[in-house]
Amino acid sequence: MTDSTAFHQLEAIAESIKKGSIKSVYTVMGDDEFLVNQAQKLLVDSLLKYRKTGTVSVLENKQATLSDLLNELKSPSLFDPFRIVIVNNISLPGKDDPHVREFIAWLEHNQENSRQLPVLPLLVTGKIDRRSKLGKLLKNLGVVLSFDIPSEYIKGNISKDPYYGFIRSRLKEVSKKISTSAWQELRQRTPNNLWSVWNAVEVLIAFTDDAAIIDIEHVREAVPMGEEIPVFKITDAIGEKKPAKLLNELRNLLEQGHHPLLINKVLSKRLRMFLAAKDLYAFPAMKSFNENTAYMFFKNSIYPVLKDELKGDTLLNAFFGGMHPYALHQILNQSSTVGIPEVRSCLVKLAEIDMALKSTTKSPEILFEMALLPICV
Repeated sequence: MTDSTAFHQLEAIAESIKKGSIKSVYTVMGDDEFLVNQAQKLLVDSLLKYRKTGTVSVLENKQATLSDLLNELKSPSLFDPFRIVIVNNISLPGKDDPHVREFIAWLEHNQENSRQLPVLPLLVTGKIDRRSKLGKLLKNLGVVLSFDIPSEYIKGNISKDPYYGFIRSRLKEVSKKISTSAWQELRQRTPNNLWSVWNAVEVLIAFTDDAAIIDIEHVREAVPMGEEIPVFKITDAIGEKKPAKLLNELRNLLEQGHHPLLINKVLSKRLRMFLAAKDLYAFPAMKSFNENTAYMFFKNSIYPVLKDELKGDTLLNAFFGGMHPYALHQILNQSSTVGIPEVRSCLVKLAEIDMALKSTTKSPEILFEMALLPICV
């Protein structure tokens, strides 16, 4: 299944949850980190809004096990009638493992009672054996979404690239196309995830101005070789007001070898987008939007009107006019919990960090903590 197909399936599943179609287990798998993360968030939001109450527990172990999950399933909360247990990087053993048999029994026992379950599992994993009994049950009794990065695709036929469906739709909105050679060059210059490819295409749309065809020279001039920093997890933590999560994600980025100057640059760009998002609330289309607005309502009722209204504002239209509605919904949610003075203060501190990183030996982690923690509490 391509990423674009899986994402559209996810939207349909979120809509069905809102109507009361709840499964006993949800599984999100694949190695496209951005889409896996966004799928997880949308499922959790939809389930909590349907049940109207509940909490979320996250097993953050390097390699969570079925034993860890079963312990959670046997321990419903005394205070909350509903709890979602997210198990990241879960290891699914073979059929002879007793924990597999126990989990299969749990799935079969609860298949008719999913809407009343006190604890519901959401599994996040790299791969599952779909031919195994457990793999078949996860699909038949639950929902399995796969966001795989292809190891290769047929060169010269860009329609075989699973990301191309997203990009083709975006280019069609601005009456542009991209040549085969330009697409191949773009994919070589960007990390293998949709987030990075999408951002690079937005740069190319602006760079090529009135040109109808994006060619290879455009790509070479506008898209530098380099790695996109996945700061969306940090801005998620800021929006959710979770300092511990922010510190953990910041530490992960630094430990993965991302250069502090590049982290600072991409994070500053994202926070400037937060400021721009504040101006969107002046548009009539946004009167019915708040932090609890469901994505499907935003996409179907608010976004089409807002997109039309943005055409009257050149600056904001350049920021948001061509943005995918899901990405815009995420930015609005992330920025809704922080004030303009706090964002501006943080941007000033990030500018100071840029100078400090170039001229001192101070710890980048400590510098980022000092700048980001005030906006996250």
